[in-house]
Amino acid sequence: MFRVKVLFRILFLLFSFLTFPFQFFIISFSLILNQGENDMPRAKSRKHPCRICRKWFLQDPRLSGRQKTCGSPECKQAWHKKKCAQWNRKNVISFRENYLQQKLNSATDSTPEAFMPDIPVRFIIDWIGLKQFIIIDYLAGYVLRRAQSVRLSIPAKPP
Repeated sequence: MFRVKVLFRILFLLFSFLTFPFQFFIISFSLILNQGENDMPRAKSRKHPCRICRKWFLQDPRLSGRQKTCGSPECKQAWHKKKCAQWNRKNVISFRENYLQQKLNSATDSTPEAFMPDIPVRFIIDWIGLKQFIIIDYLAGYVLRRAQSVRLSIPAKPP
């Protein structure tokens, strides 16, 4: 490609004394040859503040503007935790369904005491079954969390 460009420029100088249409043809042809050189835009090397520690850093050019933290392991972990919590808030229904399904799939008769240590769990499981107990435990926890959130949302009475 380099040889072609050099040869073409030499020819341009040799025939520059000819008429204007020929010069126009050569100039337009040289523009066509040089068109593919700078197709890839260069990465911007601006500094950005870390979204966790607020220190300024240069982004990795391979990430093309998607890097949000400075790269320290603490900041990466905190950003990941923040984004996971955001996803869980946004997808709370699917998260609850997956959680209950996983709990039901991993249910075995060998580990029922992990649920509630102060209630005779073995007797209840023998009477109603393990999967039914898991569902009741899940529903009781949901009702308890819902009642606590409602109680916290009611403003306190002034004394």
